[in-house]
Amino acid sequence: MPFKSADPVLSSTSLGEMLQSLGLVLLVVFAISVLAATFPIQVLDAQWQLGLVSALVNNASLALVGGLLLPLGHVFDASNEKLRRKRALVRTWAKVVAIGFLLLIPVQIVSGLNYFRSFTTSIESQTNQSSKKLSAVRDAIATAPSPDELQTRMQKLLGPTAVLSPVQRRLPLAELRQQLLQQTEMASNQLQRRLDAQNRIKPDRAVKDSLRVIALAISYALGFFLLGGAFSLEGKRSSIRKN
Repeated sequence: MPFKSADPVLSSTSLGEMLQSLGLVLLVVFAISVLAATFPIQVLDAQWQLGLVSALVNNASLALVGGLLLPLGHVFDASNEKLRRKRALVRTWAKVVAIGFLLLIPVQIVSGLNYFRSFTTSIESQTNQSSKKLSAVRDAIATAPSPDELQTRMQKLLGPTAVLSPVQRRLPLAELRQQLLQQTEMASNQLQRRLDAQNRIKPDRAVKDSLRVIALAISYALGFFLLGGAFSLEGKRSSIRKN
């Protein structure tokens, strides 16, 4: 029976078409949001894969509501053959999308592991490079025969900004060495604290984010399965009536 609206302007046909239009708008917004997260495209990059999965999951509510509004228009305008066909199409594609969200789970796990390995390798490389550079700086400070030679060696290791101040140039070489070694030791301790903090925080954050994405992917997969009628009770009801 067609929907009877109290507003004569808002007929069942116009309401069905309005719901369909709103559904299409939400689906377009979902598509734009996901596409924006894919540029620049780097399919083999683990961080790009994680970003794509996050974009799909974080915007999935738009697709779910939009997909719900499209067939909902048929409820208010059951005689509309166009809406009926779109309802059948949405129910079919909803099941495909639900499977797609389930497939995001292994992608999230594999990409997360690859990104974690890449991050760990990067941290180890930074640590090794910094340790080698600090060791070379200590050797330069300990073996330079004069302040001028010390500054030359420091600039080769640290760049042109490594310049001794006029006050430092007037210090005895032994005192200058001690002062610079203390500064080097402070820089070494600061670097180590930063690396330790990164090692503690990043894995924990990555695990929590992966668990959140996996939980949302399962939830949205269930929602799209429901939208597709995979868990419909119509068959059960008809069998009960026959019995």
